[in-house]
Amino acid sequence: MQKAYLHNIKYALNKGYHVAVRCAEEGDILQKPTDSYNLAKEGVDSTGNAIIIWCKRNDDDTKWQAHANFIALLGDEPENTIIDYSGNDLAEQWANDYDKECYPA
Repeated sequence: MQKAYLHNIKYALNKGYHVAVRCAEEGDILQKPTDSYNLAKEGVDSTGNAIIIWCKRNDDDTKWQAHANFIALLGDEPENTIIDYSGNDLAEQWANDYDKECYPA
C-alpha cells in the first residue's frame, strides 16, 4: 500500500497543483510551491509532522493561493500518515480516491 502522503503529493501534481510544505510544529517553510514530486517528498520527509499545501497561482499570477491543506504525521502505518485535512470538496475527493485505491471493495 502506498503511504498516504506520497499518494497525496502525486495526486495534487496530477491535478495540476503545486505542492508546498510547512513544518506543522515550527511553521517554517520546508518547500516553496513546486511541481516536483521529489522536492515535495523531501520537504515532508525532512520533518516528522508536516503540512502539505496544494496551491496554484492566483488570477493575476502574482501570488500563490492555497486550495487544500493536509497534516502529515510520518509513521509506520500508511493510512495514518495524513491525520487531518481541510474540509473542502478537493480534499474530500482526494480522501475518497485514496480509500478506493487502497481499500477496494
